Amino acid sequence: MRIFFIFKRFLFLALLFPLSAYASDKLLDEIPGIVVDQTITVSGHRFAEAFSMHRSFYFPQAQAGLVIKERPSARRGNLIWVEWQHKRLVQTLVFPSSKTEASALQLLKQAQQAIKKHKIQQLLLGRDIQQQDLAQDEW
Repeated sequence: MRIFFIFKRFLFLALLFPLSAYASDKLLDEIPGIVVDQTITVSGHRFAEAFSMHRSFYFPQAQAGLVIKERPSARRGNLIWVEWQHKRLVQTLVFPSSKTEASALQLLKQAQQAIKKHKIQQLLLGRDIQQQDLAQDEW
């Protein structure tokens, strides 16, 4: 009974305090295929929920951990982008009145293509080509 009480308290604290950037990065490394929602608005949360639902349905074996981020704007709509390994893969504008299901599915397919393309490029170029003292874009 005491363990259940401790677990409830831990769950309450985990829900009360959101994950920090370091903790979410560490979580992405440990749990394959997770989608972290770092959106702000209600339409952003709907988009992230639709994205995650479509990903689990269409790509159930996906191993890449993704982060969905958002920059809201009253004038242009919400800019939503998907990151993988601290790189922005794809982005789109979502309006509060627009249908998020279709745009989430389209962005999901683009993100999966970008991940495949990046992995193929890593295999073709080789990982040991990059020098330790040079940045990614300098070699």
